[in-house]
Amino acid sequence: MSARVPVALMLVVGCGFAADAAHGAMFPTNYPRETQNFDSAASASASGWTGLNNTSDGNSFGFGNTNNTAGTSPAGEAGGTFARSTPPSYYADLTVGPTPGSGFNVHTSFAATGELFLGAPSNPDNNLELIGYFRTASAAPADPSNMNAGLQFQDRGDNNYNVIAQFALDNDSGQVPVSIAPGVYTWEFDYVAGTPSTTGVFTATIRDTSLTVVYNQTILIDAVEKLNPTRQLLMDGFGLASGGRGAPNAANTHEIFIDGLEYSVIPEPGAALGLVGGLLTLSIGRRRRGYRSH
Repeated sequence: MSARVPVALMLVVGCGFAADAAHGAMFPTNYPRETQNFDSAASASASGWTGLNNTSDGNSFGFGNTNNTAGTSPAGEAGGTFARSTPPSYYADLTVGPTPGSGFNVHTSFAATGELFLGAPSNPDNNLELIGYFRTASAAPADPSNMNAGLQFQDRGDNNYNVIAQFALDNDSGQVPVSIAPGVYTWEFDYVAGTPSTTGVFTATIRDTSLTVVYNQTILIDAVEKLNPTRQLLMDGFGLASGGRGAPNAANTHEIFIDGLEYSVIPEPGAALGLVGGLLTLSIGRRRRGYRSH
């Protein structure tokens, strides 16, 4: 089920964010939070979730009445089979932004968290997917050469995944991709934009079922980088994105599923002056979440 719900009342002093009473995650106090448990295809669609090229060229992803993520959310999730394909593809909420559907850019803070299942890749061919925010007009919405923010997963020849944080064309940042195995995880990322003259901070984390951190990365976007015209482009979708990887290969497939999503966007600087110098912390909620066995 998706809903714009009021944020809980326990204020984090000096940060402008409140702790969610159910999960402990930190989200903006002045803006609604989206939740999505994919109870049904109809409810997801009514909340703005839609697909593009997600059932063609070897792709078969979208809403599924399954529970591969095995978390606290009930059956029903987003994801499926991803293939290396030429056209852009996604299954995403297209109503994101400080106001529904407005989109946002590098001057906007945001937070997101969810459950994750990674299936074993078949015939790995350097295909990659993005979980996060992206520009729907992009020919390759998951590619680091485009405006997006989140976690990128690339299949490897050893049937594992390389994972890397990605934000505002700055995913490299001296990062070394981290290899993680197929399995069940939770993920979270957040961005504190600050003011136009201060450095923005993007942080992404993945935990396994024992709550051990298997990936953590921070990316800094300084004031000069914020002025890059490309970084002014709007991200207007949130979800799963793929495609634009050159020659298609329908035999190169893997499965990714997400569920139990919470995500929020807040503009800068006027509505979020209390964020300067602070970070959004989503880890508390993810540490409290349990898992069911398959």
